[in-house]
Amino acid sequence: MKKISSLLPAVIILLLVNGCLKEDPLKKPYTGFVPVDIEDGWTISSLAEENIDSLALDQIYRDIYADDDIWMMKSLLVFRNGKLVAENYLKDDADRTNIDAIWSCTKQVNGIITGIAIHQGLIESVEDPIGDYLTEQIQKHPDKSGITLENLLMMKYPEYLHKINLY
Repeated sequence: MKKISSLLPAVIILLLVNGCLKEDPLKKPYTGFVPVDIEDGWTISSLAEENIDSLALDQIYRDIYADDDIWMMKSLLVFRNGKLVAENYLKDDADRTNIDAIWSCTKQVNGIITGIAIHQGLIESVEDPIGDYLTEQIQKHPDKSGITLENLLMMKYPEYLHKINLY
């Protein structure tokens, strides 16, 4: 009996440590993607009204939930015609109103927008100097004329350009 009572604290400690080491799930269970009106200014619409295939979109959301390589994604919102038609918060529904730093996401969005502008013929190339598009600012700061759109997108500037302050 003495051996059992001396092992009991060790067993309790192991159980507590095991419970502490248990990882939280990377995503909450999938529950759908119907948007919630939180009166934040976004107009909410339905998939049918915006001509979106609900089965295909549901499969996209399910695929994202099933893919463990996409563990950092917090949310997936779908807009069509300027209206919110689907939303899901993969980790916590409170992320709907929580503000987080988005770090390099802005670079990715800018890259996508630049690609669209090139496709539409609004920009010829990422090798274009920014002076082609920011003529007034470059006139004030001619030392920045060597910066290209690619430099901005990659956040890599020619060594002789130390700061970008065009305003």
